[in-house]
Amino acid sequence: MDADEPDLLSSFRTTVLGLWVILVASGALWIHYHPRPSVPDAPKPTSASCQSAEDRMRLPGFLARRDLPVNTWISVDDLDWASGTAAARRDSVEWRYSKCPVKAGERFFPDETRTAPLVAPATGLLAHRVPLASDPRLSETADAGSMIDVWQGGSAMVRGLAVLAIYCPPGTRPPSADCEALVAASPSDALRLEKTDLSTAKVTALAAP
Repeated sequence: MDADEPDLLSSFRTTVLGLWVILVASGALWIHYHPRPSVPDAPKPTSASCQSAEDRMRLPGFLARRDLPVNTWISVDDLDWASGTAAARRDSVEWRYSKCPVKAGERFFPDETRTAPLVAPATGLLAHRVPLASDPRLSETADAGSMIDVWQGGSAMVRGLAVLAIYCPPGTRPPSADCEALVAASPSDALRLEKTDLSTAKVTALAAP
């Protein structure tokens, strides 16, 4: 082996190492100035589209006799059935739940209804079921927006529960002992309800405005 070969090999290795260092440094600089785009957040769910009062009046339906909050269980007294347009069908809205808030005098129409309530308590509150067997008439007089109290043995267990919806099994019509109030309860009130025998509790309520 020529005596100069080790020096040539060493120089070659030094050159390769130098090139590698330059490439790594260049790559680091490119990454620094060209960062990978962040992954966009998943789109947040949006509420169902609700028509304006003006647009409602162009659609087939019935005029609301009172303000109807979301999750109102549409019953006999909620709509002016004589106000129905030519294409309006009573059975397409009665005993269904409102998806959008409707003001008194506005047109209520089938596309803004659903077959079951969809409740979403405010932050910090929990949804809870309260049977209405103690007074089946509450399935008629209470509705979304009502406030109820729960009593046990003459003592108030929980007061001022906001009703999110009145739920009755499919095919059930009020008044019925099979109906329930879906309420929004604070964690402490929800715990009291869990510890209460709701099958024997008495429920009192004010009708929704």
